[in-house]
This record gives sequence, C-alpha cells and structure tokens, in this order.
Amino acid sequence: MRRIIVLICVVFFTAALRADPCDIPISQYFDSIPFLEFVQYVEKNHDVHFFLKPAWAAALYISNDKIPSTLQEILQENLSGTNFSYYIYNCKKIII
Repeated sequence: MRRIIVLICVVFFTAALRADPCDIPISQYFDSIPFLEFVQYVEKNHDVHFFLKPAWAAALYISNDKIPSTLQEILQENLSGTNFSYYIYNCKKIII
C-alpha cells in the first residue's frame, strides 16, 4: 500500500514539474495573418508584450489550425525555417 501511495505522489509531482508556466493558451484559428496583427491579438488578450522591429516582421505570416494550442507552439511552428527566433523572458516578454 505504501508503494502505491509513493508511486501516485511521484506521478503527480512529475506532472507538476513538466507543466510550463509560460504556456500561454491560444484558442484562435489563424489563416496566414500578418505577424503584427497576430502580435496585436496576443497582446490584447494576454498579459504579454512583444519586442521586435516591425519592419523585420512585415514579411512574416502566422497560421494556426490546432485548437487549443500555446503561444510557444505557434511561434515554434511559424518561425522554424526562417531567420527569426524568439525568446520568452519572465513569461510576459517575447523577444523576436
């Protein structure tokens, strides 16, 4: 019986460690919208701020058909294969 209780505690503790507090849920469908429009949507609906040079992002477009997803998933999927990357600082600042 003790082993079962310890096993259950380990499972819950491991799951809690894997949860990323910076996972910002996005429940919106995007079909090739301009990156700056995406930034405005995220900043308006979530307590985050993007830091980027708008001229650089003018050629970027965002798509998302996986609902629900996270901001990190959307950025990773849409920025991979480009010369852009992102860094999330303090869960509220996204640097492009």
